Amino acid sequence: MKLRIIKGIILKDLKELRREKMALFWIFIFPLMWITLFGTIWGGESPPITVDIGVFYTNESAPFTAYDIVEIMRNVTLEETNLFNVLDFKDENSALEVLKSGKIDAVVVRLKFIYTLIRVIPKTIK
Repeated sequence: MKLRIIKGIILKDLKELRREKMALFWIFIFPLMWITLFGTIWGGESPPITVDIGVFYTNESAPFTAYDIVEIMRNVTLEETNLFNVLDFKDENSALEVLKSGKIDAVVVRLKFIYTLIRVIPKTIK
C-alpha cells in the first residue's frame, strides 16, 4: 500500500473516534480507571522475588555454552537482590525429584533437539 493511503485511513479513523465520546471513554478513561484501582489495591513497596532454579547441563565446546547462561542467571540482580538462586545438579533425575518435592521452582535441562521432537510430536498428533 502507498503511504498516502495508509495516512488517509488513519486520519479517517481518528476523526470518527473523536466524534464518538463513548469510544473515547472505553479507550482512554476506562483503562486508566482500572490501572488506578489495581495500583491502589496491590501497589506499594515489595522486595523482588527470588526464583529457585535447578540446572543440569553437560560440558559443551560451543563458544556460548549453557555454563555461560547459568553464570548470567547467577549475576542478575534487582535492588541488590539476586533474582535467581541457581542450584547445580549432576543428573536430570535428581533435579526433577527436587522439583517434585517443591524445594525448587523450576528446572532447566539441556535436551537434544531430536529427543525433544520425539517427545512433542506424538502429543500433538493425538
